[in-house]
Amino acid sequence: MSRLLELKTCSRCLEIKHTSDFNALRGKHRPECRMCRNSRNKTLKAANKNNRKWEIENNYGITLEEYNKCMSKSVVCEICGKDRKLVYDHDHNTMEFRGVLCSPCNGALGAFKDTVEGLEEAIRYLKRS
Repeated sequence: MSRLLELKTCSRCLEIKHTSDFNALRGKHRPECRMCRNSRNKTLKAANKNNRKWEIENNYGITLEEYNKCMSKSVVCEICGKDRKLVYDHDHNTMEFRGVLCSPCNGALGAFKDTVEGLEEAIRYLKRS
């Protein structure tokens, strides 16, 4: 493959750069070089840090203090016992706090629509094989 074919234009700074300066594309995103993406992520992270209180109140209907109290109940995932990135797990119907989970365990519950029936079906499937 020719070296010329390995060039891309950054959608943000409009500079032509080698493809190694870009992360792999996911979905239909416009390509941004790593420098532009990192700069944008730092800006978003700073903005989100300032909006954390609003985000918690908006998403969970509780104060930042209540959220911190709930999250302090466990330093490990209540399902797998690992201490990786922990999240606030809540019932989406009642908005009631259920516990502190790691992201993979929380995502797994969500994949089964947070239902015991969905999990029981998965257990039956695993026992079958």
